[in-house]
Amino acid sequence: EVLVGAGTIVNLEQCKLAIEMGAKFIVSPGFSDEIVGYCVANGIPVAPGCVTPTEIMAAMKHGLTMVKFFPANVYGGLKALKALSAPFPQVKFIPTGGVDRGNIDEFLALSPNSSRGLNYKCEILARMGCYEKSLELSDRILEMNDGNLNNAKLIKVKSLMELKRFDEALNLLETVKFNEYDEANYDLLLIKGNDYFYLNQYEKSIECYFAALDFICEDYGLFYNIGNAYAQLNDYENSMIFFDKALELNEGDENLLYNRSIVLYYLERYDEALVSINKALDICCNESYLYNKAGILYMMGSFQESLEIYESLFDDSSQDIDLLEKICRILYELNNFEDILKYCDIALSIDAKNEDVLFYKVKAFKGLKDYGRALECIDELIDINPGNEEYDNEKRDLLKY
Repeated sequence: EVLVGAGTIVNLEQCKLAIEMGAKFIVSPGFSDEIVGYCVANGIPVAPGCVTPTEIMAAMKHGLTMVKFFPANVYGGLKALKALSAPFPQVKFIPTGGVDRGNIDEFLALSPNSSRGLNYKCEILARMGCYEKSLELSDRILEMNDGNLNNAKLIKVKSLMELKRFDEALNLLETVKFNEYDEANYDLLLIKGNDYFYLNQYEKSIECYFAALDFICEDYGLFYNIGNAYAQLNDYENSMIFFDKALELNEGDENLLYNRSIVLYYLERYDEALVSINKALDICCNESYLYNKAGILYMMGSFQESLEIYESLFDDSSQDIDLLEKICRILYELNNFEDILKYCDIALSIDAKNEDVLFYKVKAFKGLKDYGRALECIDELIDINPGNEEYDNEKRDLLKY
């Protein structure tokens, strides 16, 4: 749910228009008696800009207990806020203007011993990507509350996960209090599900996601996550059910379309997979998406189209053996033996003992009826992997020629 308001309202006309258009709260850079009076009379929350005792007292006269402090850095920052908070302890300030990563600690430190204030600071640090600092602060909050503050634990869990310390995150999650009326239940289940997913415990991950659905019947992210978890378990039928549910809620997510095409590929529903990957490519021409499309086209028997895409992804500096193998495989289907040898030589310059590539070289020489060189290659393969039945059979076949 989103609460939409309007900011930088500087006169009554703008205020009235914003409210008519659906604004649920008003923010103004300065104090205007007529704007504040109109909002209060109409039950619209308003935060006027107040930087002097006179302006704060004028706001309090209208019954306001929250004002905007703007621009905070120009009007004295933390020192000014501390001075103003002394005579006006009932007033909450929203500092804006000049508040950034470099000075946010100063503003958030206004109530240094408030666990609620520290919890808010902790969450902001996590959102800013300062996960180590967020962890330190969450530990301090938990010490102040004997380790019994769910929100602080959840913020700490998120930071641990971002730092890829999944085992610690999961252990901490197990200590979070869970009751029927706890508003954090949905977040807890979602985080727990993600944590299990990253630890490759996909069954437990799915259990958490399903439990989270009890709080919200339709959620794109949950459907997408469940689809991904089922895909990791190779349960492609169930994966498709939830990917399709997610698709109904959001048709424009390229990642969903890409992952959906992979699942359709494994279900051998190649026509549908092609449609899905083409939609993803319409949104973003990503190399991974092109790679996927080439594989689908190959399975559909469209070898030339598949080859064109793979070759477009290859350049002289490429070290992608897998890509070179795929090109060789398609060239073999097209009986283009000369080009197979060219790509095999490139691949073998990267990995001289790659068995798959050497075997394609055998097939290419055999296709060109150059049996002597084919025998040289098969002998090389037998030296690399002695006792391989397929290589022994191939050598016996070549010796007939």
